[in-house]
Amino acid sequence: MKLYFLICILWGSVSPVSADIKIPTPESLGFSKSTFSDFEENQIIVYEDLKTRWKIRVTHQKIKSLLDPRPYRQVDIYDDHGKWIEKTETAELYQLKETSWPNRSKVEIRWIKSGQYTKTLYQWDESLGKWMHISTKPLSMKAFSHGCASPLPFEKLEERLSSVLPVLKVDLGLELFGANIKTHGCEKYGSSGVKDLAADLEMAFDRGIRCLSDLQSWKPPKNSGSEYYLSQTPAKPELIAYWRAMAAQMLGYFELNTNRPFTVTCEKAGEGSESASQNIFISNDANAFAQICGRDAEAPGMVLNLFKLNQFSRAERLALLFHELVHVPGLLHEDLSFTTYDAVYGAQFCCFGSMLKGKSEPEMDPTSCANMITKQNAEPYWK
Repeated sequence: MKLYFLICILWGSVSPVSADIKIPTPESLGFSKSTFSDFEENQIIVYEDLKTRWKIRVTHQKIKSLLDPRPYRQVDIYDDHGKWIEKTETAELYQLKETSWPNRSKVEIRWIKSGQYTKTLYQWDESLGKWMHISTKPLSMKAFSHGCASPLPFEKLEERLSSVLPVLKVDLGLELFGANIKTHGCEKYGSSGVKDLAADLEMAFDRGIRCLSDLQSWKPPKNSGSEYYLSQTPAKPELIAYWRAMAAQMLGYFELNTNRPFTVTCEKAGEGSESASQNIFISNDANAFAQICGRDAEAPGMVLNLFKLNQFSRAERLALLFHELVHVPGLLHEDLSFTTYDAVYGAQFCCFGSMLKGKSEPEMDPTSCANMITKQNAEPYWK
């Protein structure tokens, strides 16, 4: 009875802030959309690309409990001939992406223990009729801004959570935004808190999603190096179609009444924060990370380090918000080298620019846009 009374007091003291965030409509990007439920009451959204005739089927599973082992979200992509291109399954502690193009392979990101993750690559052997294990690599949170749980060691996370009343784990103090977005702890974002965050999220998501969906009509500057490059290396229609499919997949996160809202959590990790704050989710040296699946964390979504972001120009903040959104469908950083193309940074730089320090507005980077629509290794998990 006392606990119930405490909950009532806490809920009564909460005054959620409402902010209307507008995300591009499928129709404005050249997609048709149909929504229905299957016999298991799963919500299914099908986006058909009216330009390429690819189809993107997003299934939001009706999960009965936190112990339900099924993926809570599945995305299937089909080309204009109905050929299956890619499937992405997201569950509590893993994300599995299987692709048939340019060769059949799959990548699994899995939470292991103590804040550690692995990336495992498999390729299909047609002659043997089975999956062959290619490699398993540990993932470092410093180099890999993407996770299935908190980057803190799990024992440390448990210790911090135990110091907070369990009742506070309820969706308490969440600002309710439009477009199936909610935020937590972002009152000190920018100079005006959630008002600034709402404006930045809308601009970053709107600009980024429209950019990915409109690469076909993008033209490089006249007499530029990227114009010459494209005259020698024509754009690949299948890459343009794939990036449009990624844009449609992102739209699926922001459909109302899905089984999980897209959650933006703000923390302030930096000087002295280890002892001075309830920093549950993010390490001190990270700007942000994408949250695709979670243990004691809100997913899908992202976690922002306000200690870092509040020192950024607005253009830098917008680019970072879009960068983390690109990760959520399962696009990863490849191992950077002179011969490897990073599709995540490619999308960020193309749509928002690469030299943004001190700038208030983003700008497109022609070289990155040209790479996105021509490079074979722009295809995720190609190797």
